Amino acid sequence: MTNNPWDLSRSRSTIHTDDLLNDIRAFAATLDGKPTIGADYNRWVGKRYSIDSVRRTFGTWENACKQAGVPQPAKKHFYSFQELFDHIDNVTAWRQERPSIDDLKKYNQLHGTTVTYDAYKRRWGSFSKFVKAYAQYKNGQISKKQLIALGSVKPKRQALSPSLRAEVLRRDNYRCMDCGAASSDGVKLHVHHRKPVSAGGTDDLENLVTNCDQCNLGKSDKIDDRR
Repeated sequence: MTNNPWDLSRSRSTIHTDDLLNDIRAFAATLDGKPTIGADYNRWVGKRYSIDSVRRTFGTWENACKQAGVPQPAKKHFYSFQELFDHIDNVTAWRQERPSIDDLKKYNQLHGTTVTYDAYKRRWGSFSKFVKAYAQYKNGQISKKQLIALGSVKPKRQALSPSLRAEVLRRDNYRCMDCGAASSDGVKLHVHHRKPVSAGGTDDLENLVTNCDQCNLGKSDKIDDRR
């Protein structure tokens, strides 16, 4: 986040960005390479500044960590049921109210966590369906086992959109990334998930690759970790 130093309508900051970044680096040095989480920094007795000062200067804790060059929590696409329950309980305690999607986003920004509403959507079909089921569980209307069962129904897999498929094929020059066969050779090309949807793989571009008929069928649901 950049400020206009000659904007006389705002208060003059007394904190230099380098001092904030050095403080974050000092905190990260105490973690032995573990991810730097905003909530942990805020509890760190050695901190010189508040996390609010960090956010006002850099916009988010994540942006500050990127500029400081320190490890951040790795984003996951698949969480255990208990991880999802613990997270929603933490957000509820922070918000002191039933959380909304915006609450999840703000909590992640403030605390350096990465669990988004999509993690609940993938399990229960939508965030609103999860909230309804979780409220029933919290109010003693259903058991934890029943709550998990409601989130265990695999949703019908959505086909890739034509525009996304075309983007992947165009990026890979209409050629199989394993054997090199091209559409101009008369082979049929598919868009393959490197990490299968069944294993939590997403439709993000980096998880999609062009394969011919034979290479695609040969992989089945195996995880392709080649880049």
